[in-house]
Amino acid sequence: MRNPTIATEGPLTPRLCAILESVDPGASKRVSRVMVRQRRTNLVSEIHLTDGRALIVKQGRSDAAPMRFATAHAASILLRGAGIEMPLTQILPDDETVLVYWCIDRATLHDTWATASGTHRRRLLESWGVLLDRLHAFELRGFGPLSDPVLRRPHAGEFLRDDIEQRLLALLQADLPDAVESARALASFAARLPATRSVVVHNDVFDQNVLCDDDRCTGLIDFEDAFAGPPEADFAKLELLHGPLFGQPWAGDWLDIIRDTYTGALDEQVTAAFRCHALLNMSWHGVTIGLREHSRLLAVVAASEAALLGHGASHREAVDAARVS
Repeated sequence: MRNPTIATEGPLTPRLCAILESVDPGASKRVSRVMVRQRRTNLVSEIHLTDGRALIVKQGRSDAAPMRFATAHAASILLRGAGIEMPLTQILPDDETVLVYWCIDRATLHDTWATASGTHRRRLLESWGVLLDRLHAFELRGFGPLSDPVLRRPHAGEFLRDDIEQRLLALLQADLPDAVESARALASFAARLPATRSVVVHNDVFDQNVLCDDDRCTGLIDFEDAFAGPPEADFAKLELLHGPLFGQPWAGDWLDIIRDTYTGALDEQVTAAFRCHALLNMSWHGVTIGLREHSRLLAVVAASEAALLGHGASHREAVDAARVS
């Protein structure tokens, strides 16, 4: 479950002042206020200037920060010219744990959705499908890290199997052993996945990361979790984040509307596999941040998804089966 952090006013520290000056010399004399958000993985500072612009400074708090920020920067380079509004990020030359970019002055879909009418919401969903089409139009070679093509695998199934066997299994064995069997079942199933395209997968496409202009989705933010993968992975994660297991479930045929305006082909087997993979990752992550009960729930549904792999079951069917068991 996601809890939005509250911004509080903070000082323009010497470090923030130096970062701002390195990006826009002289700008430190035009600062109107600094807002700070304390997040689990980043300290996020918004430096607002008197001309209306705001510089976002993300200071990483974990060992994974350099890799995550390199990923976001790689995405901003790969997707230039794709017709997607997104931050043009910079990594500080002297500190790879700091990511900076100018804020895009747009409302998020989360902000827009609450007051939108039924017709308005439909237009937003239709444009979301078009936005995902643009995101996935640029094809890559191999499956794996965006920032290091050498580490990519030639097949989506091979990438999935190797990620489970070389990374995820050890994490689950240490922190969530009840999910190990599901992970092994998914790794075995991965060998049967059909060939699919490799594209830039945002990997966190939900309403708070989608930018809007009135009744149209125009852009995306927060590419730190992106990777080179099948387009199905974004639809799998989207279905989870606005499904019944998290704090923002949407009712009705919203996902079908998005898919109807998305022109790319989507394979249900690949979608189900990456949905199970995402559930296993989120269940482990939940344990590490103290959400143990919610993690157990995700692990139970992941087991249901794993048991239904190859049967064409939907996420809702997997959730219902988990509740019955």
